[in-house]
Amino acid sequence: MNRPSPLLYLAAFGISLIAALTLTPIARRFAFRVGLHDEPSSRKAHPEPIALLGGVAIYGAAAVAAFLAVPSASEQLKGIFLGGLVILFVGLQDDLAGMDPWVKLVGQATAGLVLVGFGLKGNLSGIPALDAAITVAWIVVAVNAINLSDNMDGLAAGITAAASISYFAIAVSWDQYLVAVISMVLAGGVIGFLVFNFPPAKIFMGDAGSHILGFLLAVMGLNLRFPTRPRLATLFVPVIVLGVPLTDMLMVAISRRRRGISASTGGTDHTSHRLVVKGMTRRRVVVVLWIAGLACGGTALLVSHAPLGLALAITGLFGGVCLATIYWLERLGAPESLVFDKTETPAENGSAASIDRS
Repeated sequence: MNRPSPLLYLAAFGISLIAALTLTPIARRFAFRVGLHDEPSSRKAHPEPIALLGGVAIYGAAAVAAFLAVPSASEQLKGIFLGGLVILFVGLQDDLAGMDPWVKLVGQATAGLVLVGFGLKGNLSGIPALDAAITVAWIVVAVNAINLSDNMDGLAAGITAAASISYFAIAVSWDQYLVAVISMVLAGGVIGFLVFNFPPAKIFMGDAGSHILGFLLAVMGLNLRFPTRPRLATLFVPVIVLGVPLTDMLMVAISRRRRGISASTGGTDHTSHRLVVKGMTRRRVVVVLWIAGLACGGTALLVSHAPLGLALAITGLFGGVCLATIYWLERLGAPESLVFDKTETPAENGSAASIDRS
């Protein structure tokens, strides 16, 4: 792809934003018409049914904007959005009737294999079979990290917007124009959705939404290239970009193992829940974690351009900060339940689903 005009990025973002602003209310009305909504319960904060299908609106907005913005990259986009369609249906099925965790993992891996089939895999080892396995593993990890972070209104969408903006900055600085366009269409889609999802939410993205967001973020990380840098220097750039959801996922896994609880068991033990117990309002928690996501993106941008020694030092320091954060959060304790004030910011359902299933 030749160097595009900056207007292309603005157009990609604008088309996706407008499409999301248009499609999200339509998805909300359709969800209520077919009975696809999340009901209140003793373990969920919202006092009335909330529509699902927000993820379908985000996917539609991003796909339309991408194909309109860069028709010359249609083959790559077919692979990306076909894999996205697979992961979207996996999430929808989980929203509709629930899925066994292992079956869900198979569906996520299948979406990764679609990418591999279109040649959109990572290139870490130079060994095709190993790179394919790494690609599938990264897809599964990123999808589940975003799925687990979807536990308060606006949280997963805002974290995704922060990561997309970060990927855009990195991609443009390295002339990775297709990744830059995809990051803009995803940012536009989630920001348009956030208009209806920011506390108190009028629609949830559901597992379908968190799955497609994690998938597209993973795709961007896989397709970043740093041709003049040692591979070791930039190996963890995508991991750093997704530092907030990955740290939360690791913390929850460690915490539940320490307490003898299955990782697939629901609980209000995520970073956001612990910060609420610490005394922060849910809106403030959401904004703080958005800012943390942008800080992670800024760190990744610095690492992508720093000399090898400095890049490794920053990466090591970043890892140390994440581990220290996990230790501090675990010291706060994992609340068995949260008493939500129905008049304040409710937790979300991919969201509320996190309280129940994640």
